[in-house]
Amino acid sequence: MAELAVARACATCGTEIAPALLACPSCHALVHAERLKGLSASAQSLEAASDWTRALERWRAVLDLLPPDTQQYAVITGRVADLNRRIEAAPKPAAEGAKAPLWKRAGTGVVAVVVLLLTKGKLLIAGLLKIPTLFSMLAFFGVYWSVYGWKFALGFVIAIYIHEMGHVVALSRYGIKASAPMFIPGLGAFIRIRQHFDDPRMDARIGLAGPLWGLGAALACWGRSTRPAGPSSAAWLGSGRI
Repeated sequence: MAELAVARACATCGTEIAPALLACPSCHALVHAERLKGLSASAQSLEAASDWTRALERWRAVLDLLPPDTQQYAVITGRVADLNRRIEAAPKPAAEGAKAPLWKRAGTGVVAVVVLLLTKGKLLIAGLLKIPTLFSMLAFFGVYWSVYGWKFALGFVIAIYIHEMGHVVALSRYGIKASAPMFIPGLGAFIRIRQHFDDPRMDARIGLAGPLWGLGAALACWGRSTRPAGPSSAAWLGSGRI
C-alpha cells in the first residue's frame, strides 16, 4: 500500500507546507534544502572528475526539487545545458579505414556493435530483472510463439528489447531517468521518460539510438542466418542424382 503524502512544517518559520510544494509559501525557504546541498556537492565533485554523465544525473535530480520559477532553477538549467554540450563535443574514437571497402567497413561495424552490447551487458540484464518488463515480455513472446513459432518469437522479442534499451542507454548518457521497456503484444514496446528535457539535438540523438541498436540486432541475426552455399544446379545435374 502506497504511503500517503502528508503536509509538513517549514523548518525555518514553522508554516505548514502542502506535499506538492517545493518552497515555503511564507518565507520561501526550500523544502528539500539539505538534500539539495548533498546533490549539488556530489554533482560538483563528479564534474571535477570529468564524470559528466553522472554529474548530469545529480543536477537533473536537483532540478526536480527546485521550483521552476526560481533563480536557482535557471542557473542549474544552464549548467545542465553546458554539460550536454560537453558530452556531445567529447572526442569519439577515430573511424579507422574510412576509405576501406564496404565489406570491411560492415565487418568493423558488426564488431563495434558486438563490443557495445557486451560493454552494456549489465544494463541490458538489469532491464530484464524488472518484474513488469519480464512478465510483459513473456506475454509478448507467448503470443508470437503461438502464431509464428518459438524461434521467430524469441528473435523478435530480443530485437525489440535491444531497440528500446538503445533509447534507455542514450537517455542515461544524458543523465535522464527512464523506465525499463514494457511490451504490448501486437504493438511493440515502450519506455517512460521520468524527467523533462527540451533540447531538440538531444531528442534526435536519443530517438536515433533505438534504431541504431536495432540495426546491430538485425546484423547479428543476418550473420547467424548466413550459411555456405550448397552444390550448384550444374553440379547436381552432372552427378546424375537428385
